[in-house]
Amino acid sequence: MPPATPTPVYLIALLTVPDLETYRREYGRKLLPQLAAAGADLLVASPSPAVLEGGWPSTWTAVIRFPDRPTALRWYHSPEYAPLKHLRLQELTTDGTVALFDAYQPQPGTG
Repeated sequence: MPPATPTPVYLIALLTVPDLETYRREYGRKLLPQLAAAGADLLVASPSPAVLEGGWPSTWTAVIRFPDRPTALRWYHSPEYAPLKHLRLQELTTDGTVALFDAYQPQPGTG
């Protein structure tokens, strides 16, 4: 039996960023090489969603796809990311939520 295919995971960040230019310069530009090294893809990075229902609690939204959960957690807790995470949490954002989601994997016959 072949080994199971890893399930991709998505890190979704909903952040309140008072100064987007500083955030992009001090965090975003330094983050991209780390994501590439981890095999991750930045899919969404936007201050302005088209909200179709309800409200949107953030001024910055990011969606990052990682090849699997262990890779995502290894990057998130890595010593390389630690200074950027500290900067984001302590200086560049005033509120936010970051969550990890498994990709949808339909079961045969369930759709």
